[in-house]
Amino acid sequence: DFDNKKIPNEKKVLNGWTTVNFNDSAFAVGPAGFGYGDEDDATKLPLGTTAVLLRHEFMLTEPLMSESLVLQVDYDDGFAAYLNGTWVTAVNAPAGEPGFDSIASGSHEAGSAERFDLSAHIGLLRRGKNVLAIAGFNTHRASSDMSLKIALGTLPSVCHANFRLQKDGGTLYLVAPDGSIADHIRYQRQVTDQSFGRSTSSKASWGYFLTPSPGSANVGPQQLNPVKSRISFDPLPGACDPGVEIRINQKSSTNVDIRFTNDGSAPDASGLLYHAPIKLVDTSIFRAAAFIGKEQASPVVSATYLVGHRPSLPVLSISMPSDDFLDVHLQQSGKGRGSERPAFLEIFNPVGERTMATGFGLRLHGGAGRRGGKEVKKSYRAYFRQVYGDRRVDYPIIPEARVEDFDKLVLRSNFNDGRLHGSYIRDQVIRDLHRDMGALSSSGSWYVLLINSVSHGVFNVVE
Repeated sequence: DFDNKKIPNEKKVLNGWTTVNFNDSAFAVGPAGFGYGDEDDATKLPLGTTAVLLRHEFMLTEPLMSESLVLQVDYDDGFAAYLNGTWVTAVNAPAGEPGFDSIASGSHEAGSAERFDLSAHIGLLRRGKNVLAIAGFNTHRASSDMSLKIALGTLPSVCHANFRLQKDGGTLYLVAPDGSIADHIRYQRQVTDQSFGRSTSSKASWGYFLTPSPGSANVGPQQLNPVKSRISFDPLPGACDPGVEIRINQKSSTNVDIRFTNDGSAPDASGLLYHAPIKLVDTSIFRAAAFIGKEQASPVVSATYLVGHRPSLPVLSISMPSDDFLDVHLQQSGKGRGSERPAFLEIFNPVGERTMATGFGLRLHGGAGRRGGKEVKKSYRAYFRQVYGDRRVDYPIIPEARVEDFDKLVLRSNFNDGRLHGSYIRDQVIRDLHRDMGALSSSGSWYVLLINSVSHGVFNVVE
């Protein structure tokens, strides 16, 4: 987060104010968080302010190790961002150079920060002094509030050696500069999400750690053998009657606790401790994992139960932390991987049987349909990546598409056809007619969408 951003105290357009070498001695200085009217601004601006120009200088002593660059902005009503004098992104910004009489071209309420992927501009950064410049805009002088909070950062990067370890085991050598062998280890078959290393208390003691800690000392209790643990639900996820009891079973190589959640979030060491069957009352989502103390000892397993009325359409059930979903749903201008959040997807056929389940990344989709708050039905994109689960989904999600291999989908809310007396089917009908006339057209199908067991209505799932 950038603190003590500089704000100009002269009401005129300042030529070159976004560049590195601009003399900003005439700028006032204040803590980050600018605005008025919301009682949450660290630096309060005068009532009726329509524009504010901010600069923050920061130093880079070494080139960035990450290939990503993300700008996070919470704003009311618009902004334009510049990095070392170059425009990088904007929302509701007026045309031309910003000045103190500039006003936002549209309205937007603050309250949920949005992320903007600036990775394409990472080459603008240089060793030494850099400047992030932001122009914030309000819609008019009579506006009751204005807000601008900014942060610039990177996504975590992973450093790779120029070799791979053998999955089934082998020998790893540490070679000194003179060519002598400084150390070596014969390692066993590798175990997913568990590391093999020395104990911090005894260099001679090798074992397994449930919490891998690349780049730092091994943490947590050391296990003599790899921990094998599998979680399952009984009965299987799907449609069932009220009153059915759900059991969470485990098969483990050592003593473990089962912890679970029922709000879509992944369980952690503070999650609910499973000790008895759970009686179902309404449609519910459970996520469970095995734990040894505070350390997770198994993958997270998710299960949705459709209680009561059997669905007449296939069902998509998405589970994810509610804060992550709101982060996606309310990011009206979020673009790229920086706006994507991990989630878990289950698909149920009209009979109520679960036919597919995998992790994926969720983003917001659309144009004007992105606007609005929590109550607005919006469209989303689903991205299948190996970092979440399956790289591609080998399942006929859209039977009409004549393919069974998808790497991304669009979950359309049919915003343009969903207003008063809307049919919700116009776009799909036109695509089908276009295809039936022999033209190239994307295919789609219909699903009921559940997010954390709450129905969001019927969605048109499209290639």
